[in-house]
This record gives sequence, C-alpha cells and structure tokens, in this order.
Amino acid sequence: MYRLYEWPVPSLQSASSLTNRRKDSYGGSISNRAKFHLAVVESIKNVSGNTPLIVKLGVEDWHPHGIRPEDALYVATQLKALGVAMIDVSTGNVVPDQIPDLNRPRVWVI
Repeated sequence: MYRLYEWPVPSLQSASSLTNRRKDSYGGSISNRAKFHLAVVESIKNVSGNTPLIVKLGVEDWHPHGIRPEDALYVATQLKALGVAMIDVSTGNVVPDQIPDLNRPRVWVI
C-alpha cells in the first residue's frame, strides 16, 4: 500500500504537517494526521485477511515543522498493531526548502 504519501488520496495528503493543513479531526496532531491512513490500512486488512501488507512511510521531512522520527515511530507502532507486514521507509522531498542532515549515520538494510 503506497500510503502516508500524497497518492492515491491527494485530498488528505500525507501525515506531514507541512502538507496536511486540515483543521478538522484529520489534521493537527500526528494521531489525527494518521487517522485516515490507519483506517484505510485497517479496512484493507479486514478484506485481505492474512495477505501481507507493505506500507510506505515518510519518516523525516528534513524541515523543522515537518514529520519527525518520533511521529513516524507513533505511526509505525499503530501500523504494526494493525498487522502490517513491512514498512518501506523514505525521507524528504516534501517541500523545496528541506534541509537534510548530511552528517547523519548511514544505515542500509538489505
């Protein structure tokens, strides 16, 4: 499931506060911003049963007001509780003024 990105539901955008500026119960806190996405995952799991589900999750926007690793940890924990088999992690490319931390440790998972 290519979710917590801007596709396939661009009107809700992502879990990032940089792009999700909603003022209703789907905006604001990370639990609210992730609410719709988690409901979609739950619905898919209810229909697909034991079929493994992979979710793509942006974990860092490289912007002071964007999604942070602790936000992503919250979402990942919720996804695990829903039975998601794997999370495909990515970062950045949300806004043009992102500032990647080029001194961060490099981690490769194979």
